[in-house]
Amino acid sequence: MPARIVISADGKKAFESWRLAFASVAPQVSVCSWYDPAYTAGEDDYALVWSPRPDHMERLACMKGIVCTGAGVDHLLAHADFPRHVPLVRMGGEQTARLMADYVLWAVIGLLRDARTWAMQQQQGLWRNNVCSRTSNTTRVGIMGLGHLGAYVAQALAHVGFCVSGWKRTPAELDGVTVWSGVEALPDFLGELDVLINLLPATPATDGLIDTFCSAICLKVQVL
Repeated sequence: MPARIVISADGKKAFESWRLAFASVAPQVSVCSWYDPAYTAGEDDYALVWSPRPDHMERLACMKGIVCTGAGVDHLLAHADFPRHVPLVRMGGEQTARLMADYVLWAVIGLLRDARTWAMQQQQGLWRNNVCSRTSNTTRVGIMGLGHLGAYVAQALAHVGFCVSGWKRTPAELDGVTVWSGVEALPDFLGELDVLINLLPATPATDGLIDTFCSAICLKVQVL
């Protein structure tokens, strides 16, 4: 039996849109619905998933590979019986990086220009001149996690004029970005920031990392 992509992502009703998408860009690929009563698993099948139910784990264990439609897979690995012997692929291409960069840029500029206040006043019919004189070149943004997404976001922010710092566990160089590395460098990295963006994966190694060092920095500031 030829390899197939078995689609469970976004539920039963989303299958047709996925089928049309694959037919448009990869018509040679065979697809079927996870929810089709007539489906029987094949040894060369790949599952396309986002948030499978706990009762899906047994069938996932029979797949040749599992493809997640998002960049993050911690919600999958959180399942105690997730089949860790099956290769797991996450999305992380150019479009995903661009989407993340656009989102972060929107969020940082929104903070810089106090966009929330303007939006709330607009809803209330209040028209006040809220002076925001700070600019991107006087604002330092820090990116925790300089993998594929983090590096792209950091350079996108630098490109539009923000002062950008990045942190990762191992030394690296990135054009336009001041890179800090190692846990011992976290206090200095965090201490110089105006805005912090966390793009670290959710793992036991990163759990509580920001809280621990931000608390230490706040305590140091209070003492001084």
